[in-house]
Amino acid sequence: MEKINSEAEQKPIEMCDDNIEMFIHCGKCVSELGNMKEETLEVSPADYQNISAGWTIKGLQLWCNRHECNVIHLDFEGKQLPAETGARE
Repeated sequence: MEKINSEAEQKPIEMCDDNIEMFIHCGKCVSELGNMKEETLEVSPADYQNISAGWTIKGLQLWCNRHECNVIHLDFEGKQLPAETGARE
């Protein structure tokens, strides 16, 4: 894989409790939740959906297990990106 040359590559990814600024949800799961009656809706989209994440030949894919469909498939175009992996104490 080709390495990218960017500022992101120069700076280490900061490890903290949570860096997520916007969640990714399955559109079909969100639609189902929107169609449920408010009095029976006691679950967030994050708790309702059932998503798997994994590496593919091209990059990284999120897959909805509930609807057996692609949520997002990121194509890294053969580039190696900086990443922080694994839980640490």
